[in-house]
Amino acid sequence: MVTHIKYPACDKENPASISRIIIQELLREQLGYNGILQAIKDVKISEKRIDA
Repeated sequence: MVTHIKYPACDKENPASISRIIIQELLREQLGYNGILQAIKDVKISEKRIDA
């Protein structure tokens, strides 16, 4: 599973759930994951988002 959160150290523009860098390059090529990916979103966390 991938989550809909940003990891700017990996991809400065896209959240993990739609990031080619994270999905293709990191998970598939570097880590060798060949399975199905499902994006998840935790509504409780999203609703309580805190801007730092």
